[in-house]
Amino acid sequence: MASSVNTFNPAIDRHDERSAATIFQSLWPEPDVSQAIARNLAASIQAAHNAGESCWEVTMNPDSLRLNVGQVETLTLSSEGVRFLLSLPLEAVLDKEIEFSFSNQPVYRAVPVHSGVCFVRSDKIASLSPTIRHAHDAYIQAAASFKRVSPFRKSFSPAALEYIERVLGISLPRPGYFIDELTSQRASLLADEIDFNRPLPEGAKYQITINAYERNPIARRLCIARYGTACVICDFSFGAVYGKVAEGFIHVHHLRPLSEIGAEYEVDPVEDLRPVCPNCHAVLHQRTPAYSIEEVRGFLKTKQSPDLSPS
Repeated sequence: MASSVNTFNPAIDRHDERSAATIFQSLWPEPDVSQAIARNLAASIQAAHNAGESCWEVTMNPDSLRLNVGQVETLTLSSEGVRFLLSLPLEAVLDKEIEFSFSNQPVYRAVPVHSGVCFVRSDKIASLSPTIRHAHDAYIQAAASFKRVSPFRKSFSPAALEYIERVLGISLPRPGYFIDELTSQRASLLADEIDFNRPLPEGAKYQITINAYERNPIARRLCIARYGTACVICDFSFGAVYGKVAEGFIHVHHLRPLSEIGAEYEVDPVEDLRPVCPNCHAVLHQRTPAYSIEEVRGFLKTKQSPDLSPS
């Protein structure tokens, strides 16, 4: 197991569910253990959100997942097991295989409460004691009370939540700052509003009039949650190639362009939208009506150029 973790590509796309799936499969290859890990992380996320909508953040690393609440770590999940931060006093726990670490000092000075740490092996996590869960949730509540907005929000990894939701068939909350970021997005001009075949003479003055249609940022986000941030046509991932500076960047293509609809309608993010790279997006719109996803995939497979002659 160690070798698979060590060779894992550190260029994780925190917006792409496939990165989260790779981490889970690498760290916890046994399905029962992986499910138990996911359930415990989900329970801690819900406890953190209940304590403060913007106080928490989940980080994906090649060798671990971490839940930070306020200014501190509250839960770290690795291949060996799970490290829980606990509020004390703790009722008796009979399982002697669980490692506890207590002292008279707080574990983190940023959360000045009587606290401790316990480490539960991965193969024991499915039968976690309710006592530990209660003490862990209490520590989350305490951590949230000292810092209401997470300072780690730039490292938030929505892909981890998306993977857990799919595996467990549940819905998880998103931090308040993440929702604010989504709703602050503005309508933008994308490739499907541009006629690529329209001649544009150089050197002359001209005016272009174009309709910009508002896009629902939540629909875009749900599309990416379903399909990831890699292009569904060529599988190109900006995060994997360029690293953090470009992770999460992708165009979202309307299978039926908004410019053809010309009115407000209810978008189905799974049925109507697909994530595509800018190159494939441009090729899709080299014809009116646009080429289909399957047609452009075919161009790549056969290495044949599409017929770009005006229709």
